[in-house]
Amino acid sequence: MNKKGVEDLLWNVMLIVLIATAMAFLIYWIGDVASGKLIESQMDSKQAALAVDIARPGTEILFEKNLTFSGNNITSNAGAMPFSYSHFNPKAEYENNGVKVNG
Repeated sequence: MNKKGVEDLLWNVMLIVLIATAMAFLIYWIGDVASGKLIESQMDSKQAALAVDIARPGTEILFEKNLTFSGNNITSNAGAMPFSYSHFNPKAEYENNGVKVNG
């Protein structure tokens, strides 16, 4: 085989590998969308933020979902992509996997 033939073969192999990798990521992403994992992450963080917003003083809320709290943001790590949502309750204090609203 001549040098031009080897270069063409190598180029074709690299192109096939690149296309196969892109297809694998696309199929994985479509699977997450079809199963609702992306929406689940958004719903978890929004529901937690709404629960914190409407909580009365003295309320303790424990979450069983995979949530992280920082500042006034609640981030859900349930799906493929983390989603963050803000709450507006200035009296909320974070503990391990929950929130305590002081009076």
